[in-house]
Amino acid sequence: MKKIILFIFLIPCFLGFVAHNVYAAEWTILVYLAADNDLEAAGIDDFLEMASVGSDTNIKIVVQFDRASGYDTTNGDWTSCKRFYITSGMTPTAANASQDLGEVNMADPATLTSFINWGTSNYPATRYALVLWNHGGGWRDSYARGSFLIELESLNKDKDKNKFSESKISIKKQELLSALEETDPMFLKGVCWDDTSPGDYLEMREVRQALDNATTNMNLVGFDACLMGMIEVAHEIKDTGASVMVGSEHTEPGDGWPYNTFLSDLAGNPTASPSQLGTYIVDRYYASYGNSQTQSAIDLTNINTLSGTVSTFANSIRNNWNSNKSAVKSAAQNVIDEIDDTIIREHHGSSWPGANGLAIYLPTGSPSTSYNGTIIKFAQDTLWDEFLGDYYSSMSGSWIESARSNSQDFSDPDHIDLYDFCNEIVNFVNYTVTPVTYAFEDISSTGGALGLGDDAFGYYSIPFTFTFYGIDYTAISVASNGTIYFTNNYIGPNNVCIPGSSGYDTDTFIAPFWDDLNPTSAGEVYAMWSGSAPNRRVIIQWEDVPHYSLGSSYIITFQAILYEGSNQILFQYQDAFFGSPPYDWGASASVGVQLDSTTGTSYSCNSAALSNGLAILFTLPRRGKAPISAILNLLLLN
Repeated sequence: MKKIILFIFLIPCFLGFVAHNVYAAEWTILVYLAADNDLEAAGIDDFLEMASVGSDTNIKIVVQFDRASGYDTTNGDWTSCKRFYITSGMTPTAANASQDLGEVNMADPATLTSFINWGTSNYPATRYALVLWNHGGGWRDSYARGSFLIELESLNKDKDKNKFSESKISIKKQELLSALEETDPMFLKGVCWDDTSPGDYLEMREVRQALDNATTNMNLVGFDACLMGMIEVAHEIKDTGASVMVGSEHTEPGDGWPYNTFLSDLAGNPTASPSQLGTYIVDRYYASYGNSQTQSAIDLTNINTLSGTVSTFANSIRNNWNSNKSAVKSAAQNVIDEIDDTIIREHHGSSWPGANGLAIYLPTGSPSTSYNGTIIKFAQDTLWDEFLGDYYSSMSGSWIESARSNSQDFSDPDHIDLYDFCNEIVNFVNYTVTPVTYAFEDISSTGGALGLGDDAFGYYSIPFTFTFYGIDYTAISVASNGTIYFTNNYIGPNNVCIPGSSGYDTDTFIAPFWDDLNPTSAGEVYAMWSGSAPNRRVIIQWEDVPHYSLGSSYIITFQAILYEGSNQILFQYQDAFFGSPPYDWGASASVGVQLDSTTGTSYSCNSAALSNGLAILFTLPRRGKAPISAILNLLLLN
């Protein structure tokens, strides 16, 4: 009888073991739904989207769902963390949960590892996809967000108590976010914030740690979060076993991914490869927002090669930016070629014409001290961080800065599209100059006299932002010697041919007539701002100014006009004839525009190329940039 009993007990064990392996699914989708924050309601919506498809024999959908208090009261308003095996039509109630974990910190990498191990051991499959669902910001964060969350929670309570209107609450939140961004521009880097543990989030090195510590490798890692489509993010997880990463360069709307549509695609093709699943996600996401957002699927197996190519590119810029443009352009083209081999699928809306699938960190100001090899592997493994230091300290006003300024950026303006930056380098464009109809705007009786002496200059604010070689300026220097530039420095009388080293404090200038002029002897330099926004113009006029080497009766009159919006530059010559052949018609002057000692457009140099009634227009051909969306979207999506 004992033997019979033993046999009865062994059969279920044996059958269970067989079922566990024979009936393994094709895919298990693990969604780490970190909604213990202001995205709780969106988390419930996405849960219901998953349930509209549900698990079957081929696809298993498992979720770890952490909720918050004070945002959404539906489905029992529970606030702990629960695990679900999602079936068709399921709702996220406590009764439907497979496990109740109590309160956990979703920003702890051990919590993520535990979820992966639970999902893969209980719902085995041929392939696995992990989706990290939450706020995102790229490669890193700072701790300042903790204080922001405390203030944000206070505002939410004020809203609940009807102390302020919805519009006033929104304004207060935006003011708070703007103030935090100003004092701590790095506060939006990382993923999966847990507001019950204020200020805590998963750094990318912690995501890598969680994946490395899991017993089973993922095949696809997706970020249903903002700003995670970065090479730094991809590089961090390239060796964790996953072959595909999905992420957006720009912010994501609060509704995030359309789980119902791409899961339906997968249900119709359960043997889809990781690349095919990534393509489903990208296509369905893009379509769900009317083809207006950014999303990309990235081949992680090529990231090592791409990162190495980027490192070589960074080193080439450092060594050749002011001496060998061809070498820099060649290195940039190599990066473009590798990106083409790395992006599996990419879509971008018309607001981001320069988005190509992978962003990179290139701030306009001093790089974050957190961007180093102890925080992210990309900085450890490449020379990009060394380039950032050189860029900030040495390349201001250079063609490299111009290319960076023209590159596609995103809600975090320190993130630019890597492909677009390289494309701006490869196809760096210079100003064109063409003769146009002469229409001199004489301001000698209406403009302000600047009172400049010999070899003098003045530094003045202008009423609009003027973009020169892609770099924005709100002030100009006007020099008596026929030049305009953008620093509060001196450019003297000794002209050089454009492009070339000026020999003075700046190599970035506009030269309608750079020569040794002397308004102390005679004449005047006038300035006037004219027109109304968005079509204003700055007019600088050198009126009856003599050459230093000639008498006060040997005079010329010319002007330069800077246009708002188009950023075109117009030179007009009313009288370019001194009455002395060595100096007449620009014979001893430089005429043109210059970015740096190797980049500029010359109309003439020490050549009698000018004439009375001549007007020449300088235009920089460039692709229009999309406006940067409000940074408020990054955290206040609800």
